[in-house]
Amino acid sequence: MTLNGKITARSVLAGGAFVVALILGAPQPSGAQMPQQNPSQTPGQYPNQNPSQNPNRTPNQFPDQTGNQQSTRNTPNPQTDKNFIKKVAQINVDEQKLGELAQQKGNSDAVKDFGKRMVDDHSNAESQLKDVAQKQGVTLPARADSKASKFEQQLSAKSGAQFDQAYLKHMIAGHKKAIALLKQEIRSGSDPDVKSYAQNTLPTIQEHLRMAQQAAGKTGASGSATGAGLL
Repeated sequence: MTLNGKITARSVLAGGAFVVALILGAPQPSGAQMPQQNPSQTPGQYPNQNPSQNPNRTPNQFPDQTGNQQSTRNTPNPQTDKNFIKKVAQINVDEQKLGELAQQKGNSDAVKDFGKRMVDDHSNAESQLKDVAQKQGVTLPARADSKASKFEQQLSAKSGAQFDQAYLKHMIAGHKKAIALLKQEIRSGSDPDVKSYAQNTLPTIQEHLRMAQQAAGKTGASGSATGAGLL
């Protein structure tokens, strides 16, 4: 083989080795940088990514130590306090009207005495509620609502033991609902003055329920009535 032939053969072999190296891929130098992750990619696209580092996650939604997602905390709602004031104010008015009727038409002394206690206690509760309602911008009702007025008419048509039984059934059912209303405000209310009113009023309403149940035991009444007009 001539000198030129040897040079040509060597060139072919060198070129072939270069092509093979390109195909197989030579290792990158130690100083080369790996491609960076796309910050717009969502959790789950990278197995080792920590979900708590997701900048798009909303507050109060980070996983707790057990890995469970926490629910968003309830935000106090001032409207809940205003609704409570309106309801309990109506109860005070309705109880006084029915208490007056019980003193007039009650058959037993227990019912007459209970009616007087309703007038006195709910009149006092109404006075205490005025300042709280004024701060909340709530106007207190001046008369019984339609449900209470309708029940008052039905109750007025009764007399004797029937009157006592119907009145006490209504009182038992209504006071159970009133107690639930007060407890709900104590748990969920946001205004300190409104919650304080509920806390101070609750023992009195619970005492009313015990009195009504005791009186009902003497007359044969039960608490199966709806208590319409009290809530």
